Amino acid sequence: VSVARQLLLLVLVLVFCYLGFSAFTDLSDLNAGIINTAVVVVVAVSFNNLTHEDSDSKAAKERVAEMQQQIVTKIDALFNRIHLQIHLAQHMFNRMKLDMIDQELLSEGSQ
Repeated sequence: VSVARQLLLLVLVLVFCYLGFSAFTDLSDLNAGIINTAVVVVVAVSFNNLTHEDSDSKAAKERVAEMQQQIVTKIDALFNRIHLQIHLAQHMFNRMKLDMIDQELLSEGSQ
């Protein structure tokens, strides 16, 4: 579908160029014919490059999506590490509190 649409658009552009050239230039003049041919070639090459940019943008979109997935994976791993560190810190804090309470009880008991 995309190729047919691009082909139709290219044909319409070239027909437009041809009708414009035949309406506004002298068909028997060699210089005008060379300029018209150059314009048609430039239009065709530009159209071709434009359609290739679309396929490059698709590839770029795929690369961006792949990079996004890699970033999400790395951020997820980072959050998992942070979660583990917070859990370990809470566990250490609770042990320290218990040790402090034990120390206070021991010091009160010895007095």
